[in-house]
Amino acid sequence: MRERVALYEGRFAVGPLPEGGFRVSATLPYQPVGGEAP
Repeated sequence: MRERVALYEGRFAVGPLPEGGFRVSATLPYQPVGGEAP
């Protein structure tokens, strides 16, 4: 997953949560087709 997110210049984070459990977070940039980003 980390490599795929990096291909799109996104952010990727994984790790345990203080209250228990585990988080996987991926944020990818978005640009509408045929237009500029807002």
